[in-house]
Amino acid sequence: MEKWLHVSGSIDPLATQTHITYTFPIAKEVSMIRIEFSYTPKTLTDTDQAQTIIESAMVRYGYHSPQDHDWKKYAPLHNLITLSVDDPHTHRGQAHRQDSQQTHFLSADHASPGFWKGSNPVGEWKVILSIHSIVTPACHYQLEVWGE
Repeated sequence: MEKWLHVSGSIDPLATQTHITYTFPIAKEVSMIRIEFSYTPKTLTDTDQAQTIIESAMVRYGYHSPQDHDWKKYAPLHNLITLSVDDPHTHRGQAHRQDSQQTHFLSADHASPGFWKGSNPVGEWKVILSIHSIVTPACHYQLEVWGE
Protein backbone atom coordinates (compact mmCIF):
# COMPACT_ATOMS: atom_id res chain seq x y z
CA MET A 1 0.00 0.00 0.00
CA GLU A 2 1.35 3.40 -0.99
CA LYS A 3 0.32 6.72 0.52
CA TRP A 4 -0.17 9.36 -2.18
CA LEU A 5 -1.62 12.20 -0.15
CA HIS A 6 -1.55 13.20 3.49
CA VAL A 7 -2.83 16.67 4.38
CA SER A 8 -4.34 18.29 7.39
CA GLY A 9 -5.66 21.74 8.01
CA SER A 10 -7.70 23.98 10.22
CA ILE A 11 -10.56 26.16 9.03
CA ASP A 12 -12.96 28.59 10.69
CA PRO A 13 -16.50 29.85 9.93
CA LEU A 14 -15.17 32.14 7.18
CA ALA A 15 -14.53 28.99 5.12
CA THR A 16 -18.25 28.16 5.01
CA GLN A 17 -19.53 27.65 1.45
CA THR A 18 -16.05 27.31 -0.06
CA HIS A 19 -14.05 24.43 -1.53
CA ILE A 20 -10.53 23.16 -0.99
CA THR A 21 -8.98 21.10 -3.79
CA TYR A 22 -6.09 18.69 -3.30
CA THR A 23 -4.36 16.99 -6.21
CA PHE A 24 -2.18 13.93 -6.27
CA PRO A 25 -0.54 11.98 -9.10
CA ILE A 26 -0.95 8.28 -9.72
CA ALA A 27 2.14 7.03 -11.56
CA LYS A 28 0.87 3.50 -12.25
CA GLU A 29 -2.64 2.07 -12.39
CA VAL A 30 -3.72 0.45 -9.13
CA SER A 31 -6.53 -1.92 -8.31
CA MET A 32 -7.85 -0.06 -5.24
CA ILE A 33 -7.82 3.50 -3.92
CA ARG A 34 -8.66 4.11 -0.28
CA ILE A 35 -9.57 7.58 0.98
CA GLU A 36 -9.58 8.34 4.70
CA PHE A 37 -11.19 11.63 5.73
CA SER A 38 -12.01 13.05 9.16
CA TYR A 39 -12.73 16.35 10.86
CA THR A 40 -13.28 17.52 14.39
CA PRO A 41 -15.25 18.78 16.20
CA LYS A 42 -18.52 17.71 14.64
CA THR A 43 -20.87 19.59 17.00
CA LEU A 44 -20.93 23.08 18.44
CA THR A 45 -21.28 22.55 22.20
CA ASP A 46 -21.45 26.22 23.24
CA THR A 47 -25.22 26.82 23.54
CA ASP A 48 -24.85 30.62 23.79
CA GLN A 49 -22.92 30.66 20.54
CA ALA A 50 -25.46 28.30 18.93
CA GLN A 51 -28.32 30.58 20.00
CA THR A 52 -26.59 33.61 18.48
CA ILE A 53 -25.97 31.81 15.17
CA ILE A 54 -29.50 30.40 14.96
CA GLU A 55 -31.27 33.64 15.87
CA SER A 56 -29.15 35.56 13.38
CA ALA A 57 -30.13 33.08 10.65
CA MET A 58 -33.79 33.34 11.66
CA VAL A 59 -33.70 37.10 11.19
CA ARG A 60 -31.82 36.77 7.88
CA TYR A 61 -34.35 34.28 6.49
CA GLY A 62 -37.45 36.12 7.69
CA TYR A 63 -38.87 33.97 10.49
CA HIS A 64 -41.52 36.23 12.00
CA SER A 65 -44.12 34.10 13.78
CA PRO A 66 -43.67 33.50 17.55
CA GLN A 67 -43.23 29.73 17.24
CA ASP A 68 -40.42 30.30 14.73
CA HIS A 69 -38.39 32.02 17.42
CA ASP A 70 -37.79 28.87 19.42
CA TRP A 71 -34.11 28.63 18.47
CA LYS A 72 -33.64 25.41 20.50
CA LYS A 73 -35.54 23.32 17.96
CA TYR A 74 -32.70 23.99 15.49
CA ALA A 75 -29.92 22.96 17.89
CA PRO A 76 -27.43 21.41 18.08
CA LEU A 77 -25.46 22.87 15.19
CA HIS A 78 -22.92 20.77 13.31
CA ASN A 79 -19.94 21.35 11.09
CA LEU A 80 -20.35 19.75 7.66
CA ILE A 81 -17.61 18.97 5.18
CA THR A 82 -18.18 16.62 2.24
CA LEU A 83 -15.81 15.36 -0.43
CA SER A 84 -15.82 14.50 -4.11
CA VAL A 85 -13.26 12.79 -6.34
CA ASP A 86 -12.21 13.37 -9.94
CA ASP A 87 -9.88 11.02 -11.80
CA PRO A 88 -7.81 12.39 -14.72
CA HIS A 89 -10.74 11.87 -17.12
CA THR A 90 -14.03 12.16 -15.25
CA HIS A 91 -15.89 12.82 -12.03
CA ARG A 92 -15.85 9.65 -9.91
CA GLY A 93 -18.48 10.68 -7.38
CA GLN A 94 -19.08 12.32 -4.03
CA ALA A 95 -19.64 11.48 -0.41
CA HIS A 96 -22.27 13.81 0.99
CA ARG A 97 -22.22 12.25 4.43
CA GLN A 98 -22.91 13.64 7.87
CA ASP A 99 -20.19 11.43 9.43
CA SER A 100 -17.07 13.24 10.57
CA GLN A 101 -14.96 10.09 9.96
CA GLN A 102 -15.18 8.41 6.58
CA THR A 103 -13.43 5.72 4.55
CA HIS A 104 -14.10 5.36 0.82
CA PHE A 105 -12.90 2.83 -1.76
CA LEU A 106 -12.63 3.02 -5.55
CA SER A 107 -11.86 0.01 -7.74
CA ALA A 108 -12.98 -1.62 -10.98
CA ASP A 109 -15.29 -3.99 -9.08
CA HIS A 110 -16.41 -1.91 -6.12
CA ALA A 111 -16.97 1.69 -5.11
CA SER A 112 -18.27 3.16 -1.89
CA PRO A 113 -21.83 4.54 -2.09
CA GLY A 114 -21.88 7.81 -4.03
CA PHE A 115 -18.87 6.85 -6.18
CA TRP A 116 -18.59 5.06 -9.52
CA LYS A 117 -16.53 1.92 -9.89
CA GLY A 118 -13.97 1.82 -12.66
CA SER A 119 -10.28 1.51 -13.37
CA ASN A 120 -7.98 3.86 -11.50
CA PRO A 121 -5.98 5.44 -14.32
CA VAL A 122 -2.56 7.05 -14.27
CA GLY A 123 -2.55 10.82 -14.04
CA GLU A 124 -3.53 13.72 -11.84
CA TRP A 125 -6.45 13.06 -9.46
CA LYS A 126 -8.41 15.55 -7.35
CA VAL A 127 -10.16 15.36 -4.01
CA ILE A 128 -12.38 18.37 -3.38
CA LEU A 129 -13.52 19.22 0.13
CA SER A 130 -16.81 21.12 0.10
CA ILE A 131 -17.10 23.23 3.23
CA HIS A 132 -20.86 23.48 3.69
CA SER A 133 -20.89 24.85 7.23
CA ILE A 134 -18.35 25.56 9.96
CA VAL A 135 -20.04 26.68 13.17
CA THR A 136 -17.21 26.10 15.64
CA PRO A 137 -14.39 28.63 16.09
CA ALA A 138 -12.03 26.11 14.45
CA CYS A 139 -12.46 22.79 12.66
CA HIS A 140 -9.49 20.51 12.03
CA TYR A 141 -9.45 18.00 9.17
CA GLN A 142 -7.23 15.26 7.87
CA LEU A 143 -7.23 13.60 4.45
CA GLU A 144 -5.21 10.60 3.32
CA VAL A 145 -5.27 8.78 -0.02
CA TRP A 146 -3.74 5.32 -0.42
CA GLY A 147 -3.19 3.05 -3.42
CA GLU A 148 -3.20 -0.74 -3.23
